[in-house]
Amino acid sequence: MNKNQKPIILVWEVLPILNGGQRVTLETIDLTSNFFDFVFLIPSCGQLSNELDKRRIPYHCVGSFGNISNKKSLASLIKYEKEKKCIQKNAIKIVNYIKPNLIYCPGSTALCTAIVVGKKTNTPVIWHLHHYFNNFLTRFIINIYSLSKTLCSIISVSDFVGQQIKSNKAKNKLCTVYNAVNPSFYNKNYVVEDIKLLIKKYEFVFAHIGFIGEAKNQMFSLQVLNKFLINKIDALLIFVGEKKVNPSYYLKLKNFIDEKNMKDNVLFLGQRNDINYIIPSLDTVIIPSVEGCPLVFFETVLSGVSPCVINYGGAYELSKKFNIGESFDINNVDSAIKAFNIAKQQKNTFDCSKLIKFCSKENYANLMCNIFWKAIKNEQKK
Repeated sequence: MNKNQKPIILVWEVLPILNGGQRVTLETIDLTSNFFDFVFLIPSCGQLSNELDKRRIPYHCVGSFGNISNKKSLASLIKYEKEKKCIQKNAIKIVNYIKPNLIYCPGSTALCTAIVVGKKTNTPVIWHLHHYFNNFLTRFIINIYSLSKTLCSIISVSDFVGQQIKSNKAKNKLCTVYNAVNPSFYNKNYVVEDIKLLIKKYEFVFAHIGFIGEAKNQMFSLQVLNKFLINKIDALLIFVGEKKVNPSYYLKLKNFIDEKNMKDNVLFLGQRNDINYIIPSLDTVIIPSVEGCPLVFFETVLSGVSPCVINYGGAYELSKKFNIGESFDINNVDSAIKAFNIAKQQKNTFDCSKLIKFCSKENYANLMCNIFWKAIKNEQKK
């Protein structure tokens, strides 16, 4: 590599849309692009590729892994393995062509395949773990691959996520890097006018932010809303997030809404780019799912709103570490209602200066650059 030439990092993303994980990846690239050149592997064109086009970052579409947990029949499992091998073959060709100094893999379903590709092409690999894997078999497989010499570093978005790595050998590669925050992005004094007018009609307004899917547990949020209505409190629940990820689950939510006659109390906004102007109008934001280090937690507190989180996972870790927000027992509606009432009173009263300092863009950029450089320099020494 020429001294004046920037190292090339191949980034492997597994979703074409812009969820929290993809936004973190783009933030990582934006904060470190002065030092590295990036090329992406993505499943297909979509929202993510649009953002890459804006940044003039090259990318290659290699296909989608899908979700192995959805494969029930032997035929579908065989098809899944064939698709995976096809993606692996395509990735090896691309790596051999562009010769990156490093493979950076934040895409959860590509973690193991990235190790195989890295090993076959003599390219070091870094994992960026965003998720807690509920499936024991998945955690077991991840731990096996974490021992590979090809894997030089494991970045975890929280201590909670990092605790999945069990062996001492792999733990030596592990470091926690919380997501970065940008306080200037949030304006507590400005809200979207049509949302502001709408919510004035209700006694309590809360939001659930994230793509519509079972992993995000939107059904629990609807159960909380139903309890509000049973208690004669006219509440509004706003869902913000992509609806096309899991159409069958979205239909299940809609059926529940119709069954409980809550149509006038639920609003689906879809994916929005102005979430920082919506949150300040809310009484709270609910995070009822097991998350690694949810961006919505940062978005909520920086908007002056106290979030309500389940008492387990990365959101709970953040709440305790920075003493912000309220927690409730998993899938316990009464516990959530109690937390909601406390959170409403905390609006614009808490101090988030510690969070802002600890999770600053500068700190995040320095940590990520150090991890990338260490992996590249260690490889050059071999």
